[in-house]
Amino acid sequence: MLDGFPFESNYTDLIIADLSLHYFKEADTFKILNEIKRVLKPNGHLIFRVNAIEDKNLGSTKDTEEIEPHLYLYNNEMLKRFFDEEDIYYFFKNFKIVSLKQDSIMKYNNIKNQTLQKNMYKVCVKNTV
Repeated sequence: MLDGFPFESNYTDLIIADLSLHYFKEADTFKILNEIKRVLKPNGHLIFRVNAIEDKNLGSTKDTEEIEPHLYLYNNEMLKRFFDEEDIYYFFKNFKIVSLKQDSIMKYNNIKNQTLQKNMYKVCVKNTV
């Protein structure tokens, strides 16, 4: 994702990023979002899900270091960001938010982490040019 997308500008009306935008530092996240904006047609939509700060995995291991607000380095190898509503508005400020819902994710017929916490965001944003 950091190398850009192999598509021309204004290529598509829809991009889906399912649980993939929360693995990057702030600068890289904005780089990816700028590339998504470039590829989306005017008024095109980005639909995505990201982890919420209520996710039970937040700080779930000893070797966890917060390196940016809500961005954690796990075991010195994996980055993972946990969003709150303010983060959604901050990172997607160059888009129009059409729908924003905090919800629980189902995985393997069980709610993630065996909780009923609303541990993720489902979001739809619109490309504004």
